[in-house]
Amino acid sequence: MKHSPRQASGSTRSRRTLTVLVATFALAVSASPALAQQSQGGRQMLDADERLAQLTEQLDLTDEQVKELKPIIEEQTKKQQELFQNAGGDRETLRAEMMKLRDETEEAYAEVLTEEQMKKHQELIQQRMRQGRPPGRGR
Repeated sequence: MKHSPRQASGSTRSRRTLTVLVATFALAVSASPALAQQSQGGRQMLDADERLAQLTEQLDLTDEQVKELKPIIEEQTKKQQELFQNAGGDRETLRAEMMKLRDETEEAYAEVLTEEQMKKHQELIQQRMRQGRPPGRGR
C-alpha cells in the first residue's frame, strides 16, 4: 500500500518531534550534574577535591600541607553550600556570612601555609577579584 503525500509528511513531522524531544531530554540530563554544583548567581562552585588540587598546584603544597588543608577545605565547602541553600534570597545576610566564612578559612590557611605561600594565595585572590571572579574559582 502506498502512502499518500499527506501521510508521509505527518509521519516525518512525528519523527522530527520525537527527535527534538529526545534531544531536549538528553541535553537536560547531561546538564543536571553541572547545575547541581552551581551556586546562586549561576556560578559553578569547585568541590573540596578540586579546590585542594587547585591550591596544591598554585602554591606547590607539600604532602603534609595537603593532609592538613583537606579537612579545612571540606568543612569550608560544606558550610558554603549550607549558606547558599539557606540564604532564602537575603543577599546581604548571605554576603556577610560568606565574608565571615572566608575570614575563618583564611585564618586556618595561615596556620598551615608558609608566609610565602600565604602571600601568593592572597595575590591570587586579589587577581581574581580584579578580573571579576570570586575567590576560589578558575585558574
